Amino acid sequence: MNDTSHSPGNRELPANDVSVHAAEPVGVWRTCQTYDDYAHCRDRPIAEPGQRATGHRGRRAGISGCLIVRNESKNLAACLESIRDRVDEIVVVDTGSTDGTQDIARAYGARVIQSRWNDSFAEARNVARDHARGEWILAIDADEVLLPSSGDYLDQLVRDDSVCAYYVLFRRRTRLTRNWQLKLYRRLTALRHRSVIHEGITPGQLRAASGKHIGRCMLRFDHYGYDGDLTAKHERNLPLLVRALQSEPDEIDKVYIWGHLGDVYAALGDPESAERAWRRGVAILGRYSRHHPAHCSVHLALLTHLVSTGVDAKSLLKETERFFPGNLQTTWIKGHWLISRGRFSDARVEFERLTQSGGADNLDKWVAYDRRLFDELPCRMIAFCRDRQDTGETRPDACERPVRVN
Repeated sequence: MNDTSHSPGNRELPANDVSVHAAEPVGVWRTCQTYDDYAHCRDRPIAEPGQRATGHRGRRAGISGCLIVRNESKNLAACLESIRDRVDEIVVVDTGSTDGTQDIARAYGARVIQSRWNDSFAEARNVARDHARGEWILAIDADEVLLPSSGDYLDQLVRDDSVCAYYVLFRRRTRLTRNWQLKLYRRLTALRHRSVIHEGITPGQLRAASGKHIGRCMLRFDHYGYDGDLTAKHERNLPLLVRALQSEPDEIDKVYIWGHLGDVYAALGDPESAERAWRRGVAILGRYSRHHPAHCSVHLALLTHLVSTGVDAKSLLKETERFFPGNLQTTWIKGHWLISRGRFSDARVEFERLTQSGGADNLDKWVAYDRRLFDELPCRMIAFCRDRQDTGETRPDACERPVRVN
């Protein structure tokens, strides 16, 4: 359960609202990834369909599709339909459904394991893992679907004996581009899910336990669980996030927890607590000289908050640019910060960079962006800046409220 929701980006905005919050927050895979994990994958080729791997073996390994569910009757059929012909078995761990979820799972041939919910996603994931029989696990949630691909592509991936896991292309929210998320991995005896939330097995764990490398592939997943009203999920996640931070709260693997906690506080109307949480995450990253691109989400959440509330953000902006060079959300936020200083010409340059970035096809895909960030949103801001330049208007408070373009 690795949402990256942040309330301002999910609220409905008028079509002509181009405040700094108009762009949805970035999406990242919120399981601990280090710079070494990034460097390990960065220069390795992506496994394309039909491409014979160097570690190819003749025998096809079994795949277990594993889910944890509760009251997912609205979503489950679409999920299971998308994987039923691509995996060798489906294991569904049900933590207390009362809406017919188990009947739907059995109708698709799944083995249903009933397990008590003990406020730990890791515990439920481990139950599914322990009941799986395949050499590989395809981890999927009920509100996700695996998009169609060539029928033998999964077979091709799991035949590569040099690989222990694969990042897939994952669309976290409808408006976002896709980002890399690890969802296909070997079922290794030594590995267990650990955190009560953001419980994914980490790339470092997988490489250490297997002695193999992690690949990237072109499998595509769509996720629908973070569109719409997220209040119930925020209220569920809040105590789990607080609990996850009770042990070693200042370690690098807690950066995403602090970031998500800040997002939840903001969504539930507590901006002061949100800012404190984001600052804790930013402080942890400040101890390191190199950063995984996905670490950017905490800096960006805090930076957006400071710019939108009129607080001086210059030093944090400089740090964000230094830690995460080329991040396009930083460019968007910087444009709004420049507007707040009355520097409309400089702001226009930043927004023009977004329109010239090449769009989604040009991204490295460790970070997911609002797809409107490449055309619609910056074009509105360019028009706004041009208008202010033409009129000679310089208002230092211009980005403290939504800018509306007719």
